Amino acid sequence: MSQKQNLCPFCLGDNSCRVQADSRCWCFTAAIPEALLRLLPQQTDKSCICPGCIRAYQNDPDAFKAKYPKPQS
Repeated sequence: MSQKQNLCPFCLGDNSCRVQADSRCWCFTAAIPEALLRLLPQQTDKSCICPGCIRAYQNDPDAFKAKYPKPQS
């Protein structure tokens, strides 16, 4: 797994991705809003959005989009 795959595309923090590990990644069962995924059209299925960013988006989508207008690449 590359260094980039371990980083959330929004906050660039550790996303705790386990896709390359022996266990399933936490994101396989996470409820990730479709609208949040649509903010990442070029990065879909390339790296996990961290749990903190998912919660922040769920709590206030407009504030989240203002803080992270464009995902990091």
